[in-house]
Amino acid sequence: MRCLKLSIFLLVLSYFNNAVGLTPQYSAIVIEAISGRVLEQEDADRVCHPASLTKIMTLYIVFEALREGRLSMNTQVPVSTHAARQAPSKLGLRAGESISVATIIKGLVTKSANDASAAIAEYLGGSESNFAHMMTRKAKSLGMHHTVFKNASGLPNPYQVTTARDMATLSRALYLHFPKDYRHFRLQSFHHRGHIHRNHNHLLGKVPGLDGIKTGWVAASGFNLAASAVRMGSNNKPKRLITVVLGGPNRYWRDRRVVSLLETNFQRLGLGNHPIENEIEQDAEKAEADHEEDGIVSAFLKEEMPKKKTNSLQPIQINWPLRQTNSRHKNSSSKDVWGVQLGTYKSLKEARIKAGKTLTALKSGEVSIPRLSKGKKSSYGARIFGLTKEEAEIACKKYAPKENTCRILAGDK
Repeated sequence: MRCLKLSIFLLVLSYFNNAVGLTPQYSAIVIEAISGRVLEQEDADRVCHPASLTKIMTLYIVFEALREGRLSMNTQVPVSTHAARQAPSKLGLRAGESISVATIIKGLVTKSANDASAAIAEYLGGSESNFAHMMTRKAKSLGMHHTVFKNASGLPNPYQVTTARDMATLSRALYLHFPKDYRHFRLQSFHHRGHIHRNHNHLLGKVPGLDGIKTGWVAASGFNLAASAVRMGSNNKPKRLITVVLGGPNRYWRDRRVVSLLETNFQRLGLGNHPIENEIEQDAEKAEADHEEDGIVSAFLKEEMPKKKTNSLQPIQINWPLRQTNSRHKNSSSKDVWGVQLGTYKSLKEARIKAGKTLTALKSGEVSIPRLSKGKKSSYGARIFGLTKEEAEIACKKYAPKENTCRILAGDK
């Protein structure tokens, strides 16, 4: 009996460590969309964080509400203060305005907009937390046995967990249950208030037959992608595969891994060879790493520190989530569009440790670790964003290195 209790305790402890750990670990699966047959898998039941793959379930429930008549594409969804205050990536919605369901869907599949996710969650669930309970119940009913949702966006929550197998199950269910609505995931870009928002799924238009579905990234998850592609067989019948890759070290590696899994398994089914390596960025070291997904200060900003010594509390202007500009601080109506760079470090591990400790102390914000290049040398910036101005100032005063290298990053919405 004691051995049984000890075994159960170790199992629960292992599950907890996997669930709340901050170290992304690779897992993957490939399935046939129609039959659900597993073609290839690696640690497919490893518990990890979904990041913005969460929005696949958010959209599943939206499509369900559309089918049942509780929503229409023209339904105007009010934007609350809570929704407007979500950390990037976002559409920049303002509290008190309304947004159509059609725009929300486009914002979720392309921009991965967290403010739009929260708005539709509150509209359908009364509150985002209640909507998250709805998402978890739906997950269980679909056979997603290791998935728990805590929000509608995928923004960091240590108890929001899933597995590659569960995400493949969800992707398959969405395709089978809502084949007409699935077409939204093919959208490569859309216009909103004068801005073009491009889909974070960079494989669209590059991989033959690939037409969805969703990317995701937060620091605790690594780079995730659920993808689906269809090819025509010799019998003139289509064959669709779904693959899920979780915990990639960067976007380029993740994309290449998804392509490899799809191509390998299509070839095994006799559906041809489609080499597309030249279409995908091969050298992640030479290109700017792409942290544009799910709550990023900027797309791995290149450092442009002032040449002259300045007060560390003088904000450096940021056009979130675009590139850093040379303009100085302007008053912003948003309270949580501030960030801070605590310093630069020679190793990725050092930067992560520094940012992680500060994040724990602040109890607010989200970590970003951009790779900063100067000639042949590289360093890593320890950054936290999604803060108020006061929180950013506290971070610099209390938690920055003694060398006074801390810089406040000011958002310009």
